[in-house]
Amino acid sequence: MKKIGMIICTFVMLFVISTNVQAAETTYSEGHFYYHVHDGYMSISGYLGRETEVVIPSNIAGKPVSEIEDHAFDGCNTLKSITVPDTVTRIGESAFTGADSLEKVISQTEGVNIVVKENVTIIDDFSGELTSDTKPDDNESNSDTTIESGSEGIGEAGHEEPEDIAALKGINIKGSDTVISVDDKHHLISIDGAGNIVILDDSKKYSMTDNKDETVRITDADGNEVTVDDNGNVQIPSQKGLTKIKVAIAIGVVAIIIIVCGVLLYRRKKKR
Repeated sequence: MKKIGMIICTFVMLFVISTNVQAAETTYSEGHFYYHVHDGYMSISGYLGRETEVVIPSNIAGKPVSEIEDHAFDGCNTLKSITVPDTVTRIGESAFTGADSLEKVISQTEGVNIVVKENVTIIDDFSGELTSDTKPDDNESNSDTTIESGSEGIGEAGHEEPEDIAALKGINIKGSDTVISVDDKHHLISIDGAGNIVILDDSKKYSMTDNKDETVRITDADGNEVTVDDNGNVQIPSQKGLTKIKVAIAIGVVAIIIIVCGVLLYRRKKKR
C-alpha cells in the first residue's frame, strides 16, 4: 500500500514539475526597457527605443534594478550614452558591446566590471551629479573596466529599428488598434495605439516577411506561422506545442494512475 501510494505521488509530482519546467522566464516591459523579475530585484534584459541617451532606471515597480543582462543593448545603433545607476551590482560582459554607436557609459555604481569596445569611454559618477552631456576628464575612470576590441557581429547589432515603434509593420487585430509584430531582438510582441509593448514570446526567434497583398507573415525559427483568429486571439506556435505536450503528459499520468489503482484493486480481491 505504502509503495503504491508513493508511486502515485511520484508520478503526480513529475507531472507538476514537467509542466512548470516547460514555461520560459517571463519578460516584462517598462517604457522601452525589457526586464526580468527576480526575488528582491529586477534585471534589464533588453531595450527597444531610438534615443541617443539612456538612463537605466534604478528601480522598477518598487524593486531595485540590480543587474544588466548579457546582450541587453544589442542592436541599439542610435544609442550614444548610457547611465548606469548605483543600484546595479552586476553587468553582463556583452551587455553594451552590441551597441555599435555607443560613445560613453556613465557609471554611478562602484566595484562593478564594465566591458565595452575600445572606442567607448567609461565615466565614474559616484555622486550622481553628472549629466549625459558631461565630457570625460583626462583622468576618467577608476571603476573596474574592461575594453573589448574587434567585437564585430555580436548579437543583432546590424538590425535597424523602425522610426516609430507604434508604426511597426505586423498583423492587425480586427476591431483593435493593436498590432502583432517582431522587435529587433526577434521577440514576438504586441503594440497598441499608444505604443505600449507587451512581449508575447521570447523563448524563440521570430521573423516577419511581406506578402504580395501587402500583409505580413510572422513565423518562428521552425517555420511555424503565428496567426490571429476571428476573435482576436493570437495563436503562438510554441504555445500550441506546449499545450500538446502538457495534454500528452496529463494523459500518460492519468493512464499510469489508473493502471496502478487497477493493480491495487486486483491484489485486494485476490487476498480475500
